Amino acid sequence: MKILITGMSGVGKSTVCQRLRDRGCNAYDLDVVESLCALYHADGSLVHDYENRRDFNILETEYLCNVQHLEKHMQNQPHPVFYCGFIDNTDDVAKCFDRVVLLTTSPDENKRRMTVRTTTEFAKDEKTQNALLSFKEEWETSVQRYNPIVLDASPDPDTVTDMILEAFVLP
Repeated sequence: MKILITGMSGVGKSTVCQRLRDRGCNAYDLDVVESLCALYHADGSLVHDYENRRDFNILETEYLCNVQHLEKHMQNQPHPVFYCGFIDNTDDVAKCFDRVVLLTTSPDENKRRMTVRTTTEFAKDEKTQNALLSFKEEWETSVQRYNPIVLDASPDPDTVTDMILEAFVLP
């Protein structure tokens, strides 16, 4: 089974991905797999070094997953396999998965987590946080078309990981 774990920035996807790996699961962070995802300007040009830049409008960009690279990466992976991340081309990417898990928290909790996280510098500034949260509700509603398992990611990461594993009857 191929499972996509998604949610807005700051919901805990990368942390849960690491917890899944710590428990022996086959899990990948979409942001970390080389050449899998990239941020693009509206004109299609690549945004360089986006984690450290503050001078562009995140709402005028798209974070896209290369579906062909994803499919290639998925080949011969032992199952179940989890891929964790947020991408703008969810319609294309979701087709590659058997199930989708949507992690969600309150906007205040998303913002708090983005501010204190240590896995990335992305969205630690208030301008980017506000831009991301401006479309949180709309984006989460759009994910409903994939019939996701919706999980409240407010508890600690180990509890959220337990909920994911229980949803798929895994030890």
